[in-house]
Amino acid sequence: MRRFALIAAAVATCLIALPASAQDAPASMTLIWKSWGNRLTEWTIPRGGEGRYINREGETVAFPVSVEQFDRFRALFAPYEGVAFRCERVLTDGAYGSVIWSRPGQADQSLNFDAGCTSGDANDVFQRLEQAETLLTALRDAR
Repeated sequence: MRRFALIAAAVATCLIALPASAQDAPASMTLIWKSWGNRLTEWTIPRGGEGRYINREGETVAFPVSVEQFDRFRALFAPYEGVAFRCERVLTDGAYGSVIWSRPGQADQSLNFDAGCTSGDANDVFQRLEQAETLLTALRDAR
């Protein structure tokens, strides 16, 4: 009986630790940049529907987002979905932000980044952020 309990506990632990990529697709994702607590830019895109861009002045632009376009955006951050990102911070006053995965009925997941990061996967994250902003700008400007 004790052996069964240990096996059940191990299986339960594995189920809890499933990576986010094994979960259902999020309903939306948000990319936000801030500095000193103030929003610089914010992009929110649904998995099919109307996306939204907000600049630092609060002006909003809406644009269409297909399921395929959303999936391309999601794929950029797939390695970081559900994974904690840690870095060595060398600059303390750089811009920072988050990529946020939202699923109905579940707590949001986020990748929090900081422009002062220089270690670990920082270069990879920032390259993906550049690609994401290029993709999102093209979607916004194509409306």
